[in-house]
Amino acid sequence: MMLPPYTYAAGRLAEERAQDVMREGEHARLVRAARLVKPGPMDRFLARLGNMLVTNGERLRARCTPNTTNMADSPLEARQ
Repeated sequence: MMLPPYTYAAGRLAEERAQDVMREGEHARLVRAARLVKPGPMDRFLARLGNMLVTNGERLRARCTPNTTNMADSPLEARQ
């Protein structure tokens, strides 16, 4: 039995349409995943808290490191 010539073309067309639908679905999923997230109040609070902790940590580190100035140039050393 011989198949009509359009049977193969119809099957191929159905495969291509199915692949197109799969591609569109994947594209829609990626667009949803890549959508920008609007920061909420808690996000802003945590960002501000993080910046404050980093700034205060840098200040504390600067206070705790020994001063490397030359003591021979200080006025107290010149008097003795």
